[in-house]
Amino acid sequence: MENSDKFSKIRSTINKNVIRVLIGLMNLSIILASLHLIYLVYQKVMDAPVFVIYVAPLFDIFDLILIIVVGYELTKSLILIISSDRIPIIPIVQIAMIAVANKIITLDIKYTGYWFSCFDCCSRTYPSFIEVQNKNYSKIANSLFR
Repeated sequence: MENSDKFSKIRSTINKNVIRVLIGLMNLSIILASLHLIYLVYQKVMDAPVFVIYVAPLFDIFDLILIIVVGYELTKSLILIISSDRIPIIPIVQIAMIAVANKIITLDIKYTGYWFSCFDCCSRTYPSFIEVQNKNYSKIANSLFR
């Protein structure tokens, strides 16, 4: 019985140290992303015309802000996991929800194959697809909903 407790303690120590390394990497990533955000905002503000940011670059800035916030929340959840003696279910579920939310937030519809943008991607790649799209749009739309 004593060997089992010793093994469990060693395993717990290794797991906590791995999570500490992950927290350090997350903190480094958050710092670097924040510096990149400052550079990106400065670059977009100083582009011609000066002190005007258009809508398209705002999406890049907001995506980066959301990624930094999600990273911060993930770091808080990892710290909570380290500080507890038992397996905390809520932070683990929160980490999973953060991962899914991050994927949805940073999803770029133009490149994911979503059916509205599928026609746009195909028309840039295959110019003859424009003709098919114009002639048979109702057939394509009907086949997607069957």
